[in-house]
Amino acid sequence: MIDIKSLYTATTADLTAFDMSVLCEWRYGKKKPVFIYMLENNEVLKTAIAEIDAWTATNMPILHDLVSGSTKFKLGLSVLIAIIIKAQQEGKIENARYKEFKDEFASLINDAFNDAKAQLEKLHGRKEIDARGDMSDAIVYDRPSNLHEIGSAYKKFTKLTKWVDENTDPAPILFGLTNLLDEVYVFHVANKELKEIITATVRKKAEPNLDQGEQFTCSCCFRPIRLQNKKSNIIAYHGFTRDWYGITSTSCKGSWYEPFEKSCEGTLAYLKDLNGLLVSQKEQLAKMEQRFAGMAKEDEEYKKVFQSIRSIKFLIEKQIPSTQEMLLRRIKDSYPDQHPEALELVELGGNNEISI
Repeated sequence: MIDIKSLYTATTADLTAFDMSVLCEWRYGKKKPVFIYMLENNEVLKTAIAEIDAWTATNMPILHDLVSGSTKFKLGLSVLIAIIIKAQQEGKIENARYKEFKDEFASLINDAFNDAKAQLEKLHGRKEIDARGDMSDAIVYDRPSNLHEIGSAYKKFTKLTKWVDENTDPAPILFGLTNLLDEVYVFHVANKELKEIITATVRKKAEPNLDQGEQFTCSCCFRPIRLQNKKSNIIAYHGFTRDWYGITSTSCKGSWYEPFEKSCEGTLAYLKDLNGLLVSQKEQLAKMEQRFAGMAKEDEEYKKVFQSIRSIKFLIEKQIPSTQEMLLRRIKDSYPDQHPEALELVELGGNNEISI
């Protein structure tokens, strides 16, 4: 079994200068041309890929031979190992990049074990697969198809090879796949360590659509919305519905204010409205509960009033507070000077549990 430290030192190159998203889109995606250009012109990346390829040829001869004959993953194995090394050098990997890496590696593992089984069957025939039930299940169904399954597959295949040794039963397919599992087990270990350094994805603001006009953030619903017109600083009407007769419902409150990038006045106004709604709903709840207390289950309105009380309680206890928390967090992150004013608005509404 390969030592994890050996994997992390498969190349001596410093990969921290490279964009992880470019490495993750080596096979497809918008940044694939950037990766191809870098691979052809960047000496550090070329050296790293060459060193990793030489390392896999020495330490993973079975896997190296399998991917060398694959047009899909001939280069991919070295790139995916480079992603592991880069993540360890930086001590972090964004969640979005980790998912891209994990999906690509799953595809590689699945293809490698399918190819290995096909080659072994062609060489030794299918007699072994039909010889014993649990051996057949392992070979046919328990081959790993992703990084997570390598660990359980390794345990099962190792247990079966011990049984074969004790009973002197020839099982070249089983042993061949076990040898491949022994090579790739280090990726199972690496994957577990990658999970320990996953960080939240830093999402960049969407670039303006030049064909439709620049988009800004609504200060109430925080959706990307254009301005009303080129000369206006007010967010365009949005969030409304129009019925069959052409009658339009009320627009999002953010349509009355400047975008959040310029001001949080709309957010403060929304907080004030929420507080007013909270007070009115508490008053309504008290009336409904008083009415409900004098009702019997046989009353026609019993079920309707009961459902109304549940809905109001959900609004008071869950929906309004969660929206307030989101708005306060937005203001605190972008307009810290106005955060105390926002907190006062929430406290005026009687919700003293929120302290963001």
